[in-house]
Amino acid sequence: MPRFLKSYMVDPPYYFSEINYDACKVYLKSKLDLRKKEVSAIPLCKKEPKRGTCVISGWGATDRNGQVGADVLQKLSVRIVPRAQCKNIYSSAIEITDAMICAISTPGRSACKPEILTFY
Repeated sequence: MPRFLKSYMVDPPYYFSEINYDACKVYLKSKLDLRKKEVSAIPLCKKEPKRGTCVISGWGATDRNGQVGADVLQKLSVRIVPRAQCKNIYSSAIEITDAMICAISTPGRSACKPEILTFY
């Protein structure tokens, strides 16, 4: 566990082999100093976004094979797309559930792999 992390709580219905409910709360040992250039807060949504852009963050895989995790928390702005669009495109590959927010990122940048629709 990183030295700044007090504890964390993975969303209870999450299973590593699935991507549904892929969320985690982290509890820090001390407060963030938001005056520092390299530190910023990401506001949380009060309800599910249906359109527009949002910021995602995580320590997920940084290589194309999904084998190497990030040492530094990553963030990315993504554009929300209708869940029906995801279901239409990816229903044969993965079940798109109501717990997922569908988003698309700039080509070459993604939370998972470059240039694909990704699910959050």
